Amino acid sequence: MKTIEIFCNYGVLAAEKRNVYTFGAEHPHATCSDKMTVVVPDGWTIYQNQMGQTMVTAPWGWEYDINEVLTDINGRAAFRAMDKSMNYKTAYLFAPEEKKEKVMNKIDKTIEKKMMESGAMGTETVTVRIDLTAEEKEAFINCEKYDSENYFWEFDREELVISYAEEAEG
Repeated sequence: MKTIEIFCNYGVLAAEKRNVYTFGAEHPHATCSDKMTVVVPDGWTIYQNQMGQTMVTAPWGWEYDINEVLTDINGRAAFRAMDKSMNYKTAYLFAPEEKKEKVMNKIDKTIEKKMMESGAMGTETVTVRIDLTAEEKEAFINCEKYDSENYFWEFDREELVISYAEEAEG
C-alpha cells in the first residue's frame, strides 16, 4: 500500500466552510492544519518528475501535479480529475486504518450474507470468494483478525477464498 502525507487545512480565505487539502506543505492562508497519511488509490501512481516535483499518474495515463487533483469532496480528501472522455473521475483518499476497516467490513458482510442465504448456523463452515484489488489485498494481509482458528484463507490469483466457522461451545 503506497501512502503519501497531505495536509488538511482549515480556515483558508474564500474556503472557510470547507477543508482545503494540500500536498508538500500547509496552505499559506490556513488558520491551522492537520498532517495526515493517506493511501494512494488503486490505479494512481506517484512519481518524481525531472524537476523533483511529486506527481501523480491517473488510471487513464494522464499526469498531474498532486495539488491539481487533490480536493475536498463532502469533507473527504480525494483525487478528482477529468478523464480522456472529459468526465470527472473521483478517487477518495483513506487513512491506512480506514482502508483496513473497509476491507474487513466487505469481507464480514460477504460472509454474513452467505451464512443467511445458506442457513449456516453454529459450527457449519461457510466459504466465500471475494475479488480484491491489490490495495485491498495488502490491507487484508495486514489484518490480524483473520489469522485465527475461525478462519482459513488463501488467494486464488486476485480472488480471496475465505472460510469461516464459529467455535463450538463446550
